[in-house]
Amino acid sequence: MKECSDVLKNFLHTAKEIYKCDLYEITLKGGILLRYADYDMDITLPDGRVFLASGPNFKRGKTKLTSKIEVDSMSLTVYTDITDMIGTTTWQSAAQLGAFDNANLTLYKNYMSAPGIVVDALEWFGGYV
Repeated sequence: MKECSDVLKNFLHTAKEIYKCDLYEITLKGGILLRYADYDMDITLPDGRVFLASGPNFKRGKTKLTSKIEVDSMSLTVYTDITDMIGTTTWQSAAQLGAFDNANLTLYKNYMSAPGIVVDALEWFGGYV
């Protein structure tokens, strides 16, 4: 079951306009935390977490919500270029070195009242790479 804050519930029930974007949080096996927004500006959540608009681009497959106990899966393609870095290493090199093996990925749906004005985010998917 998805956890939704009272603030977000109220917003979703009363808002005339809703803006949203996907947020990706990746925890590498070494503990390095990467946060990216599929949006044209950085996103700061109410708890202070910042998701960067600069960096790789993400394209994900659909997710399916069900009331049954099932194992969810999601396909995710990451488009990078030579300027996308993890520390001093390119994403391509990091992937070749196994940095993403067993990494944890969390997808959030971010809801906004206006572009860049965050109401809250809902954890939508979590799993291992």
